[in-house]
Amino acid sequence: MDERNYLARQERRNRLLAEFPHPTLGDPPRSVARRIVTSEYKLREPEWLRWGEIKALAARALGRPATGDAIAFEGITIPELAASRLAASRRHHGHDIESAAGVVRLAMSSSDFPLALADVVTSVRDARLAEASPAYLGISNEVIGVKTTKHAARIVPPAQVPPMQEVAELQEIPIAAIGDGGEDLEGTTYGLALDIGERALINDDVGFLASVGEGFAHAQVELENRITLAQLVGGAGGNGATLADGVQLIAAARGNIGSAGAMSLAVLSEARAAIMRKVGRSGAALNASADVLVVPPESITAAEALVAQLTPAQATRFRVVADASLTGTAWYAVASGLKPLRHARISAARPMIGAQRVWETGGLRLKIVHSFAAGAVEWS
Repeated sequence: MDERNYLARQERRNRLLAEFPHPTLGDPPRSVARRIVTSEYKLREPEWLRWGEIKALAARALGRPATGDAIAFEGITIPELAASRLAASRRHHGHDIESAAGVVRLAMSSSDFPLALADVVTSVRDARLAEASPAYLGISNEVIGVKTTKHAARIVPPAQVPPMQEVAELQEIPIAAIGDGGEDLEGTTYGLALDIGERALINDDVGFLASVGEGFAHAQVELENRITLAQLVGGAGGNGATLADGVQLIAAARGNIGSAGAMSLAVLSEARAAIMRKVGRSGAALNASADVLVVPPESITAAEALVAQLTPAQATRFRVVADASLTGTAWYAVASGLKPLRHARISAARPMIGAQRVWETGGLRLKIVHSFAAGAVEWS
């Protein structure tokens, strides 16, 4: 460990701790590891200090400057985090704490160090998720409130809500009801576990933690995107999921199949008109304007060129979304106000990443479990 840089961080840390009515550290022993892990370290650290260390290491993994509570710990290393977590556990007495290897090995089995590393990976994962823009988000709304994979949420098409009626003075407001018809949204659980060797931790291979966090983010986005878009392009003939009425999402009976032919202004105009004229339960047109084009990768340029032919005001409203799960020449026009798909992240918006020591190797096992559901809905 770099003692000079560590001492500067420890000095800032001590200034923060001095703000609390707790005993302070005694005279520092000779080694950097023992400087943290000492019998005189009697502090019960505020939780925000723990998170300051975690955020600082995550910022280092992301190649970003530390901010907020993490500034005092900027540049912290993996062995230093291990030493700090070991100090908080007070289970270091009589053990080798002179080396980074000794600190990491003891912290893996005697402190919350594995969980702290999981929190670092989670922070990296969340940062990468915030940068992602999967195709399904442009045509799917999230369903909130699905708590377990055994619970099938019922998706009621918003268009089933009856129209408002005129109410004369002193008259009762008419009461309407929506039955339990609709589409089921039942979740499935998915998981992934990765083992990290202890050498990567001892050698402060923060880039490896960053790669794992980015990998988890990619795995989550790929899973959600694939499952959700399958509701649009899966099923018999690639016409999407079969809904509760026994008809697929894309069907002539629903009036959502346009004329065959290459992408053109005429075909796009036909699609926009069909979407705008869709009617709800009241029989009135929904008046939604198509503003998303979903295309296979081979049609990105053609779709962008088509949108460019519209007036500037019209073109700026359109978004071209491409995804590798789409094949052939089929493309879809979607109105943001009438998104045909629904998805649900069950129990947590961000899947939890757990951690534990691998007894056989001394390394770290990180596990991510994600319960996710997707379905389709018809507006008319």
